[in-house]
Amino acid sequence: MALVKCENLTKAFSTPNGEEIAVDGIDLTIDDNSFATILGPSGCGKTTLLRLIAGLETPTSGEIYYDSVRVTDKRPQDRNISMVFQQVALFPFYTIRENIQYGLKYVSDLSSAEQNEKVEEMAKILDIHELLDKKPGQLSGGQRQRAALGRALVREPDVFLLDEPMSDLDEKLKVAMRSELKKIHQQFPITKGYVTHDQEEALTLSDEIILMNDGKVVQQSSPGEIYQEPNNVFVAQFIGNHEINLIDGTPENGQISTPAFDIDVPEQLAQSIASEATDGVTLGIRPLDVQVVDDPSDALFTVTMQFFEHMGDSLLVHAETPSLSDIVRFTIPEVAEPMDGEQYHLTFELDDVFVFDQQSGEAITHSLAEPPAQEML
Repeated sequence: MALVKCENLTKAFSTPNGEEIAVDGIDLTIDDNSFATILGPSGCGKTTLLRLIAGLETPTSGEIYYDSVRVTDKRPQDRNISMVFQQVALFPFYTIRENIQYGLKYVSDLSSAEQNEKVEEMAKILDIHELLDKKPGQLSGGQRQRAALGRALVREPDVFLLDEPMSDLDEKLKVAMRSELKKIHQQFPITKGYVTHDQEEALTLSDEIILMNDGKVVQQSSPGEIYQEPNNVFVAQFIGNHEINLIDGTPENGQISTPAFDIDVPEQLAQSIASEATDGVTLGIRPLDVQVVDDPSDALFTVTMQFFEHMGDSLLVHAETPSLSDIVRFTIPEVAEPMDGEQYHLTFELDDVFVFDQQSGEAITHSLAEPPAQEML
């Protein structure tokens, strides 16, 4: 068990076109015993960051600590870590018992009998005890993944790192493995770093999410906070099942005016937004927070449906209005399919509106209904 700390961590690779910075001056801390997910789009540097923490890559500059011990130059085998990769990489000609026991072979002074006892104990926890004498090729994908987890955990590492371990599983197996990993996290209180591009995995599994973009950490927060209080437009767009609605506006005369509607804002909050916005604002409203009303007089604006998507228990409607250049998205119950060109009258609560600086994309406030002393950044 260890607290992991990175200070001004940078990794650059040489390319035919010059230098490419994969990790750019990152400062972060992963608390002891926590489950931290490194999340981000392809190419953002998340796997490189994990490999730096593991010792599989050498940083160009910066430092890495496990607790107060500097491990920047230490080899992976000297850091007491375990890893599970995207490819399970079990030895195909070993039994599952031998594969798990391999995790102890070079890192403990246990006798063969003691090693086998630990393997048996681990297999029972992971519900693969009856599979110990089978070969990997005789197991399902989920069973092989549990065997790989067992091989990594049986060593009792200080830090357990996982690099997109579920990317090759089908959706049903992914859901089952998420439950397994939650149980494993409770049963094995060790520091875990998990890489994925799947936000559902991150939101479901994590104590904390480290969201990256272009080699930098753009937000490190709990799942609830990163969803409800995004630092900037990128975070708001990346986190959430449905793409957030973004509408540009201008703060003036106690209002935020957009091409489609005007919103009255509490005076003190309006003044604070106007002073912080360098060149207009961008409003962010999640589709789940957009409300359909029957009476046009209760609506802020009216849109015309273009198409919809079935989401299981609801429909995600994509609509447009002549006053806005971008599509507006909102959800409705899946009772009856809407007709082409059907009109909807829309509104939303002020508490559900994010306000970002239009130029920088940075958040100004996460609600238009809260006093600025509580909500202003």
